[in-house]
Amino acid sequence: MKITLWRSIAVASMGFAPLAVPANANAASDARSNTTNARESWIEQSPYYEQEAWYDVTEWFDGDDYTRTEEAWNDDSEGDGYSYDYRGSESNADSNSYGYDNRNGGDNWFYDYYDGQYFTYDDLSNDRIYRSAAVYSDYDNDGYFDAVLTAYDSNGDGLYESGDYYTLNSTADQKQGKQSKQGQQPQQSRQQELTGTVKNVKRASVRDTKHLVAMVKTDSGKQFACDLGPAKDMKNVDLAQGDKLTVAGPALKVGDKRVVMADWVKLQDSDQKTKVDRSEATLQGKVVDTKKASIRGQKHLLVKLKTDAGKKCLCDLGPADELDANFEQGDQLKVTGVPAKANGRKLVLAESVTIDGDKTRIHRAERLRGHSGNQSANSERHTSGQQALTSVQGEVRSTRQLSVRGNERNVAVIDANDGRQMLIDLGSADASQVSLQQGDRIQAKGIVTKAKNGKPVLLARTVMHDGQTTRIDNRQQRSSLTSASEISGKVQQLKTVTVNDSERQLARIKTDDGRTATVDFGSPDQDAGNISQGDTITAEGVSVKVADKTILVAFEVSPENGDSFKVDRGFDSQSDRSPASRR
Repeated sequence: MKITLWRSIAVASMGFAPLAVPANANAASDARSNTTNARESWIEQSPYYEQEAWYDVTEWFDGDDYTRTEEAWNDDSEGDGYSYDYRGSESNADSNSYGYDNRNGGDNWFYDYYDGQYFTYDDLSNDRIYRSAAVYSDYDNDGYFDAVLTAYDSNGDGLYESGDYYTLNSTADQKQGKQSKQGQQPQQSRQQELTGTVKNVKRASVRDTKHLVAMVKTDSGKQFACDLGPAKDMKNVDLAQGDKLTVAGPALKVGDKRVVMADWVKLQDSDQKTKVDRSEATLQGKVVDTKKASIRGQKHLLVKLKTDAGKKCLCDLGPADELDANFEQGDQLKVTGVPAKANGRKLVLAESVTIDGDKTRIHRAERLRGHSGNQSANSERHTSGQQALTSVQGEVRSTRQLSVRGNERNVAVIDANDGRQMLIDLGSADASQVSLQQGDRIQAKGIVTKAKNGKPVLLARTVMHDGQTTRIDNRQQRSSLTSASEISGKVQQLKTVTVNDSERQLARIKTDDGRTATVDFGSPDQDAGNISQGDTITAEGVSVKVADKTILVAFEVSPENGDSFKVDRGFDSQSDRSPASRR
């Protein structure tokens, strides 16, 4: 899971000072008095783009340079290929400001305004621990970010213990000294989830965009301020005092207040979680040229993109060897990311790139560590009807066989490059396809699930070892690791929904025994598009829990008056394309 937040306050005042929890009150006092020294010991300042490499890029990127104008970036239409949530703040020139407008003193339980920064948090293991975070700062309030602070929780203990500060231009160089002295509080990396009663509601200005903020009192009597995201996205939510709701997201410090920045919200009278949209910068266009440049010891892929409005924009897509596609002149791309200014050159630091419907997420906080060896989970790919894949690199600690639902499995425990240990399922022991031993270096790609003890397990689809890539028999893996279910009945209703940027065809089924069930048929562009209301079908698949509902994720569907078809969910070998075979 990836959470993107537009928020306020200097990076330091957000409390990214990763201190261990003291054993007693005296230790806590000592820790507070030494916070500044502790912070400086783990945050190292350095330029993100080395001078020599950046000169090379600047010479290559010539011609019609991209300019971020109000017209180009604030138009929500599709016409110019831009969609961006930034609005210039005229009233609050200081990008670190927050406070009250004094128009209504009775609602000063939270600030009336606070300026936005850009945050990304990665929970790739779905264990509610944000293993890495990237915090971008716009010091001169021109809409382009000047620096990024990264923080890492490598051991998953809920506290950030390491990080780096990267400057992009001279503005950031001048501000860093002031900022490094402001961090006074430890910052937890654990996701906060709370349920309670709404005591107060207000709208606060975040760079002139109104955000809905609620004060929530839990059953234990504690009160939390919760930022529920842009108010315009909550038009259909009539939130009032006395309402019960559940909120989950990271807890940050805004000024002297603790705030839960909601990733999702669930009202008491709703069965659905409402995902909070904290949109990133988005642009679309055609590739004019590509270039690889050495950035912090890695070969980054840089793309010169010409938008539909005819403007050229420089995009940094991150380490080239982590992208799942080749990019060629004329390719149509959709890039979301962070508008930045690097030594006078404006560019977008990509957070995701989409080509031919395939979306690859670039976990910038992880890759900012300086080399690919420090990335435990560096690529997440979404296609129609396909689950998110995670790539893990590390050294084999041990191998053994485990019995899973009566099937013998080959598994390996690896020490991942970010310091974690992870269990890798290598497939059936009866059809062993890869042989590993202690000390081997591997890269495994697959789907992350959880064992009964709550720890993450990667169900490998491919394993790279000694330069060879081995594909695991996922069809056999699926049948042995999941509980298959079968539903037969008549289709009462059909609708198309979006899941992880992919369209899914959902059907409400009245089963033969009178029950009502929901079935996911996969992409409507597949054979599922031929199913109509009133058809009688049999669907075989796996039951999964989504919020408070159970959905059958179908792998095979048999209409009563038609041919059976299999639902492509990315388990077949032809669906996992290599970069060289994208076309």
